[in-house]
Amino acid sequence: MKELSLNILDMIENSLAAKAGRIRITVTEDRKRDILEITVEDDGCGMTDDFAARATDPFTTTRGTRKVGLGLPLLKEEAESTGGHLEIKSSPGKGTVITAKFVDSHIDRPPMGDLPATVSTVIAMHPKIHFIFGYAAGGESFSTDSWELKRLFSPVPLSNPSVARGIEEYIKTNISDLDGRKNGKNKVA
Repeated sequence: MKELSLNILDMIENSLAAKAGRIRITVTEDRKRDILEITVEDDGCGMTDDFAARATDPFTTTRGTRKVGLGLPLLKEEAESTGGHLEIKSSPGKGTVITAKFVDSHIDRPPMGDLPATVSTVIAMHPKIHFIFGYAAGGESFSTDSWELKRLFSPVPLSNPSVARGIEEYIKTNISDLDGRKNGKNKVA
């Protein structure tokens, strides 16, 4: 995939297909260790050890519409091409945790893409799912919770275009603030 935000979207879609009710997305940039880490954790149906071990094989998929699944194999390849790796931890009935680690400064690391749009879109499109999004950079972090957002905006649904744009802007501003701090820039009021 051309952007990591699309890989994140694919992992979220996998979690939704696994009947997850709670999905936690965490992105951590550690400049000191030169690592970008992306984790998607869910409480879905989980996988057996055998299936989890084969999940990065493109010919292993649970989809009935096609015989090939490229999301996790591509993510693994992208992470490994930077000197990183992909880790899958799963247990039937308990959910799955997928973590991709990249060498952040590596020339082959794909760009992040529009992470705020990805996160705000899945929140708006799946109002019954509990999404928790976290972003950390420079030793500081930001997080948001779809159930808290739902409570704040009630009775207006999160799928309302104005609300969805507001959530996207909220996420974008907080990520930008953290990115500015990690790069030693002061926020201009």
